[in-house]
Amino acid sequence: PTLAEVLFPPPPPPPPSATMHVKVDPPAGEIHVDGRLITSGGEAHDIVGLPVDRPVSVRVLLDGFQTWEKEFELEDGQELTVAPEMILTDPMDYDPEAEHHQGNMDRSAVSEAIRSRAGEVQACITEHAPGEERIDRTIELTAHVLAAGHIGSVSFSGKNIPSPGAIHCIKRQLRALRVPIFQGDYDIARESFVVSFPSPEPSTP
Repeated sequence: PTLAEVLFPPPPPPPPSATMHVKVDPPAGEIHVDGRLITSGGEAHDIVGLPVDRPVSVRVLLDGFQTWEKEFELEDGQELTVAPEMILTDPMDYDPEAEHHQGNMDRSAVSEAIRSRAGEVQACITEHAPGEERIDRTIELTAHVLAAGHIGSVSFSGKNIPSPGAIHCIKRQLRALRVPIFQGDYDIARESFVVSFPSPEPSTP
């Protein structure tokens, strides 16, 4: 070796490691990777420096949903994307009792939060009512918003009622929302969405 190499040896190579991305459905919840809280936003990218000599655990906590947890064996240089699908455990059947008091929620914030799921609402409709020929229709949604800061029930009215499967899918998306807390027990939010349904079969002559 040269004198420079003796006096200034090159740094050792980095230890073997892997990278992980986590994207939760619905997009919310605490993401813990290898025992560390990474984010509370339901999505984490470029979690680097993960060990490859032992299993790495991923745990997602989301109020109203079953905790998701799994271990992964990683390889050096691997870049893995994990996509947990959360299972809804909240029945979302809140019905105000006589002693419950209607409060005054931040209507603008609640409306913005619900409407932020417009794409997911359409995806739920499309998944459970597929078809290439489609027509736009309006669905009308009523939600009980609980003072603790989440949606406690969802119902639909009007001419266009989604299928039971689509309703459950939409409930999953809306239960994951967090909205500002308020005094009282509950308040009521009403929103409408224009979504595409399969077109009716053309009538035969």
